[in-house]
Amino acid sequence: MNPAAENRKRIAELETQLARKAKELSDAKESFRKQINDRLQTEKALRKSEEKYRRIFESIQDVYVETSLEGEILEISPSVEKIFQYKRADLIGASLNQFFASAENRRAIVDAILADDHIYNREIALLDKAGHMAHCLLNSVLVRDDQLQPYKVISSLRDITETKKTAAALEQARTDLYQAQKMKALGTLVSGVAHEINNPTNLIMLNIHLFKGLWQDLLPLLTELTTSNPERKFGGLPVNYLEENLHLLINDTEMAVTRIAEIVKSLKEFYSRSSVSDKVPLDINAAVNNAQKLTKTMLRKSGTELLTDLAPNLPKINANLQSIEQILMNMIINAGEAIEHVDGQVTVKTALDAEDRVLISVADNGKGIAPDMFDSLFDPFVTNKQEAGGTGLGLSVTYSLVQAHNGRIRFRNLPAGGAEFAVSFPATARTDAPRVLVVDDDDMFLQLINEALEREDAYHVQTAASGVDACARLGEFQPDVVILDVFMPEVDGVEVCRTIQDDPLFADISVIVVSGVPDHPKIAEIRQMGFATIFPKPLPMAEFLAAVRQKAGLPAEPLEATPG
Repeated sequence: MNPAAENRKRIAELETQLARKAKELSDAKESFRKQINDRLQTEKALRKSEEKYRRIFESIQDVYVETSLEGEILEISPSVEKIFQYKRADLIGASLNQFFASAENRRAIVDAILADDHIYNREIALLDKAGHMAHCLLNSVLVRDDQLQPYKVISSLRDITETKKTAAALEQARTDLYQAQKMKALGTLVSGVAHEINNPTNLIMLNIHLFKGLWQDLLPLLTELTTSNPERKFGGLPVNYLEENLHLLINDTEMAVTRIAEIVKSLKEFYSRSSVSDKVPLDINAAVNNAQKLTKTMLRKSGTELLTDLAPNLPKINANLQSIEQILMNMIINAGEAIEHVDGQVTVKTALDAEDRVLISVADNGKGIAPDMFDSLFDPFVTNKQEAGGTGLGLSVTYSLVQAHNGRIRFRNLPAGGAEFAVSFPATARTDAPRVLVVDDDDMFLQLINEALEREDAYHVQTAASGVDACARLGEFQPDVVILDVFMPEVDGVEVCRTIQDDPLFADISVIVVSGVPDHPKIAEIRQMGFATIFPKPLPMAEFLAAVRQKAGLPAEPLEATPG
């Protein structure tokens, strides 16, 4: 073969090899492109899945938590901030023990999980950041590695604190209803009994006075008749016995029938006091002071000390002064009679309770209330002081008077001994105080502002946890000042401001806006509506309170409470 032909052949072979390599390279490139595309699709799907589960993780209401067996928090959902007030970022790597009142409590939970690999719907009590008790349902699963060795625990916590409070309130309402129905029936019964007993009692009391006079007139005649016959008897009794004892028998009879009359009077009072008239706005501390004066001497005679702890500046209650004094006297006397030792103390306190009701409590360091009397303590004639002349009507009348004032009465045995009776009444609205509505979906912020305003004792404060609730309260509560957060679900602060701006009925309402993002476009929108008083979170408290006073039309500084 000549050189030229050989070269052509070699070139053809090279071209064939080059074409094959080019195809292989193209196929490899296409395969690589497909792999890259598949990987991108997989990563996209993975990111989408992660985003989906991240949204679920961040929005769940229950607390999701992963921990090591030693209690180190490996992961926890943001919902922990709402229920327990801890910041999520501060808890990662921290110990779960801070939620438990004691390490032993947590150890018992871990032991139960290790024993069964899970816990289902176990009710436990945990502590939030402020140390308050939160009741939760716990569900936990033990996670094992490839060698089946446990290495972490996955749990969910559901807050049932409010559910338990609601259940307790429902049970208390059921108890109150039963007691009210029972007292109504008893009231009807004792009214009829009192009426039937009253007439014969009056007749006996009238005749007793006749017998006294007759005996004084007959005694000389009986003595004269026995002069000629010393052995003569009258009613089977000798004259000398009658002379010495008949007046005592008549007096004892008079005392007994007087006692019956007093019981009948108390029964009538028990029934009639269920509708007390002549109610006026009343300072509860004034009633306590009056009752103290009336009972202090009696307690002092028995060696019992009467102490008072009265909260200042309480709102008034709509009440009848004499009835409230009787309630207090009955409770104080009852407390004093329960003390059987020389170091007796009865303490009367007034305060504002968690529901803004005016509270009076009377506590003693006596023997407490016998458990078998719990269900019948307020029933007429229930007493353990029969030997001392007790009728068991004091607490019955007290219960009746409390009900007539829309009040509540509770009792309990104290851990250190003795008992406590607590009565609460609805407070009258402070109509002369500026009305302030605080709107925020953060419970801690609501509590902070509410406490700060109440310390000044110058406002009538209500709170709303959402924009929807705020709009409803505007017409109902008619606030003078609205303290308003901007970022809330459903109806935000912008919509609340627009509602205030558009309704002429709300033209006099002043608005103070608070926000953690004061440069947000929504703030600018609120400014354009004319609401220019805006404070950043956290609040500069002194400046903020000064602005509230100014918007409410109060002096620049809070007024001092008037002594007494």
